[in-house]
Amino acid sequence: MKPVLKNALISLLALLLLIVGALSYLVQRTPAMSDFGTGQALSACPIDKPRCVSSLNQEVDFNIAAFEFSDDPQAAMARLKAAIAAQTDAEVIFEDAQHLDVTFKTALMRFRDDVRFQLNAEAKRFDVRSSSRVGYSDLGVNRKRLEQLRARFQAP
Repeated sequence: MKPVLKNALISLLALLLLIVGALSYLVQRTPAMSDFGTGQALSACPIDKPRCVSSLNQEVDFNIAAFEFSDDPQAAMARLKAAIAAQTDAEVIFEDAQHLDVTFKTALMRFRDDVRFQLNAEAKRFDVRSSSRVGYSDLGVNRKRLEQLRARFQAP
């Protein structure tokens, strides 16, 4: 292969990788939920892509149980925050007395997943939704993360 053609192909490949990287970065900056970080009510997952789980969904593939508790709601919120703080890949984006919005980054590819917890003090539970920002499927990552958080939240 001629050096000029080889250099042109290398330059084209580098430019393509730069464009793909920039687009991926821009997409990852957009939260999975349009109301993420606003304190608005929790919404169910759309069922067009299997990259989200929520305690508000009835569909088996998208449903996950809410985080239930039996103690004081403020104490439960403190436990939930402690469970999240124990995660090295978590960043709290928004919190008030009823909501907690958290972004998690996956270890390998640094993909961002958005999680919202909404306190239902009367029912003594946190409704939850976790969704990946990009891709068609999350390969079960959101469900697995929430179940690990649940175990930490419920630990004595």
